[in-house]
Amino acid sequence: MHQHFLFRGISTRNISQSTSNVLCSKTEQRCRETLSRTSIPEKASAGVLVTLCSSKGVPSFLYTLRSSKLRGRHKGDISFPGGKRDASDRNIIHTALREAQEELRVPLTADSAWGAMKSITDWTGMVIVPVLANIGPLEDLAPEPNPDEEHNALQFPNLSLTHSPWKRGCFCT
Repeated sequence: MHQHFLFRGISTRNISQSTSNVLCSKTEQRCRETLSRTSIPEKASAGVLVTLCSSKGVPSFLYTLRSSKLRGRHKGDISFPGGKRDASDRNIIHTALREAQEELRVPLTADSAWGAMKSITDWTGMVIVPVLANIGPLEDLAPEPNPDEEHNALQFPNLSLTHSPWKRGCFCT
């Protein structure tokens, strides 16, 4: 028996038919071209991996549930994987990929990163760069969150990517 969900008035019944082109090579190319025009500030101090993936063919995002045992402001938060730049990181994209690999224990390559998005400056002055990456089908990844940092990995379908009025940008279908 198949389970179907209603999300913002959109049924997931037969959703795989309408999602097949969201994560296709044409979309990837369009995203990479768009994101290549993003300027990354030299003072970028943290990278966050915006983890685009699929689950049973449905475009999704993979988030982490931060451990409640952590010190600081982010314990218990739901967030994308990421963290502060290390001196050994080649660039901020490498920071985001490294942090995601450490937190989720999944193999990621530089090719999975489509590019950097517009940076964000938080209330402390830290410049955070979100990096969009397609990490692939969750069925192939089997993430095992690092218990020292994460409590769990959470997957949320993003049906708005497939039912969007967007005509420009990365995800027009």
